[in-house]
Amino acid sequence: MTSEKQSGPSSNWGHEQSGGSGGNAGADSSTSGSTAKPAGGTVIHIPPGAWARLDREREQLQQAARDALKLLAPWRSCVSTQCISIGRSLRAKSVDLLPVWVEFTKGNPAFTPEVCAQHWREFGERPDPKSSYGLLVFLVRKDTNNPLFGKRGAS
Repeated sequence: MTSEKQSGPSSNWGHEQSGGSGGNAGADSSTSGSTAKPAGGTVIHIPPGAWARLDREREQLQQAARDALKLLAPWRSCVSTQCISIGRSLRAKSVDLLPVWVEFTKGNPAFTPEVCAQHWREFGERPDPKSSYGLLVFLVRKDTNNPLFGKRGAS
C-alpha cells in the first residue's frame, strides 16, 4: 500500500497522468514537474520543486544532527559502544544521516567509512526497538547539562 501526498487541490501527485503517452516526458522539470513510472506501471507526477525541497530538508536535518553531535563530550566518538549507539540513533531518524555519522566517528580508528557503512546496513536490517533519535537528545542534555535541549520553543 502506497501513501499519496497531495500538495494542493490541482496536484497530480500519486495519480495517473492524463492524455498522451507519458505526460510531461521531455518537459522541463523545474517548471512542470517530472514523471516517474515505478513498478506496477502507474505514472506518478512529481510536483515542480519537490526534489529541491527534499534536498533542502535533507541538508537541514544533516546540519541539525551535526550541531547536536558537536555538543557531545569528545570522548563519545572514541568509545566504540558509544559510536554504535549514536549511529543507531541517527539511523533511526533518517537513512540520510550516514555521512554525519562517518564524520562523527573519525576520532575512532576502529570506524573507517567502510565499517560505518556496514554497521549502517545492519542497523537498517536489524533495527533496535530501543534506539531512537531521542538517545542523541538525551546524551546532549547530559553532556551539556541543558535539560531543555531539543524541546520546542527552547533555545
